[in-house]
Amino acid sequence: MTDFVRRERLYDDIPRQLTNHVPGFKSSSSFRLVEGSADLPSVVVGALAEYLLETYRRMMHSKSASKELLLIVDAVCHEVETLANCREPDARNSVVVDFLESILESADDMPGIEQHFGRSTRRLFDKLLSTNLQEAEE
Repeated sequence: MTDFVRRERLYDDIPRQLTNHVPGFKSSSSFRLVEGSADLPSVVVGALAEYLLETYRRMMHSKSASKELLLIVDAVCHEVETLANCREPDARNSVVVDFLESILESADDMPGIEQHFGRSTRRLFDKLLSTNLQEAEE
């Protein structure tokens, strides 16, 4: 008889993972807006996208990009890359639907933001971008 070991899914742990590993996220206005739904991974990933956009905007308008802002951008992109590399379809789907689609909507105002993405995140972003371009042509 085989014993089954139940593993915790990364997707279910996303809210804790992001609030613990991304500096300032838990106290950000982006997170406070969704705090009542902070147990829902997709909601938290969407709030993380807003947090990245807010941080990147501040970085762009700063005469000298502070190390603190760059560390936040790097931490966000690292956590998103972890999700993009995950074998769980729900985690990867959340990266595309809840994170990258928000980034794509603001990409024109945020030149170079995708340069901070990791390889897997960038691949998903490029695929989303090409899908949107194909749909626009039809």
